Amino acid sequence: MTHPLPPKPVLGSSRGTKRERPKSPDLSLENARRKRRTFRWPTVDSKISAKLGGDGPLGIRNISFNSDGQGFNWHWTKVLDAGKNERRSDEDQVCLAYMQDRIAVAFPRTGVKVWIWSKGNWTSQRSILRQNVTAIRFVEDGTALVGGTRDGVLWYSEIPNGTLRAYAFLKAKIQSLDLMPSGTHLLVGVGTFSVLVGIRQADSKGSVEQSFTCKETETKSSGSGFGAVFATDGQAVLFGSVQGCVLVWDRKRGNIVYGLEHEEEDTVQAVASFDGPTNKEGFLVTGTKGGQLTWWSQPVAAPQGDEPHKRAKLEG
Repeated sequence: MTHPLPPKPVLGSSRGTKRERPKSPDLSLENARRKRRTFRWPTVDSKISAKLGGDGPLGIRNISFNSDGQGFNWHWTKVLDAGKNERRSDEDQVCLAYMQDRIAVAFPRTGVKVWIWSKGNWTSQRSILRQNVTAIRFVEDGTALVGGTRDGVLWYSEIPNGTLRAYAFLKAKIQSLDLMPSGTHLLVGVGTFSVLVGIRQADSKGSVEQSFTCKETETKSSGSGFGAVFATDGQAVLFGSVQGCVLVWDRKRGNIVYGLEHEEEDTVQAVASFDGPTNKEGFLVTGTKGGQLTWWSQPVAAPQGDEPHKRAKLEG
């Protein structure tokens, strides 16, 4: 690596005016090499990193992609007053789901309200009377909703007139839901662990097929600050952060493949995966409480052979 300072000048025969030592340039995070920490799993380097600038708190809470990866030109406008006349206090947390022409908002005390865009207006649908909902997501092209509750019930209901039925009982607060691209499985973030639930069963019930947990995440009272997220067309799972290192898991085997190492004193609050268009690589993006955005290569799917030690080379 080239030293950042210029070579020391050669001294002349006589002593002249003392030259001031030039200042070292500010090195960006992507080029500066942090002191490596030791984990039970390998870690990889990021592709690029950038810090948000501005006044006030800059913590990144959520990251989303659109279909073609192009930038949005935002025009802010009021869509509807979802909380009008709702019995809720300032401490009550609501959650939202959006897909195509429909919006769902879950209120802890009154249930889930759904609106569908029809003939130029947002039309209210029949509410889902399930209290203490902490996560919701549209499935089946928006014709149904899945949700999780504070007491660990994973439920399903068609829109607008479906029957509410339980998929699974997980005995802990459900914090996040992510749908596998094939639509066959849900990834459920449940505090200090996450589970893979098959949702296309003949008996219309969910089946817990895999669990993602380790002793390091189990000792944390709050678990993952960003929930649980699928990557690489559902072959990988991102869940848990240990000392700033985000864990990447093999979905089928349920083991840690490697980690995405961040600054230890910063907290990772958002993770998103973009699989990319055809014939182009996707990527991961992480965001921290300190306003750091970092891009990573997509995890490479493991070979599908019988030997568990064989794995595709990861692009660092």
